[in-house]
Amino acid sequence: MHRSDEYLKGRMYKMAENKTLRLLMAQSLLEAHLLNSKRMVHVKKYLTI
Repeated sequence: MHRSDEYLKGRMYKMAENKTLRLLMAQSLLEAHLLNSKRMVHVKKYLTI
């Protein structure tokens, strides 16, 4: 049982890491897309919440 707990922890950590990387990529892509847009400030505020 203990071994499977460690395995699950590792999986959850990996998934969280992937999700964070994906979010960071999506955010930077969004910022690049809205770089010359007046809505960028509003979107940034929304993303940091």
